[in-house]
Amino acid sequence: MRVRILIVDDERDYLALMQLNLDIEGYEVGTACTESEALASLESRRPDLILMDVDMGEESGLDITSRLKKNPETADIPLIMVTGEDSEEDRVRGFEAGADDYVTKPFELTFLLERVRAVLGGERMQAPAQS
Repeated sequence: MRVRILIVDDERDYLALMQLNLDIEGYEVGTACTESEALASLESRRPDLILMDVDMGEESGLDITSRLKKNPETADIPLIMVTGEDSEEDRVRGFEAGADDYVTKPFELTFLLERVRAVLGGERMQAPAQS
């Protein structure tokens, strides 16, 4: 069974980039551009990991993260903040909200993939065999 990752980001370019590369690595990827889409996705299929943007227009990824971490049904889902907010204060707020890791945009894809593997326990996912 493939590891499922939910990406929550209102920047469609980053969303598509992360989705494509995680899919190539063998992960099952779901996406959401808003909090309501993220919650609907969480209800339909629980992810093994969430990648969360901080600045999502009217919504704050920090607030969404805090709510997810306070909810007993979602508190144990690992979460990586993936955001353009890169000050030390921003990172501290991310960890205080409950993030397990923090990656700043722009990022190298290899770095993001290694952070995903580390948060998931170091397990490397193999891409499906090509036929």
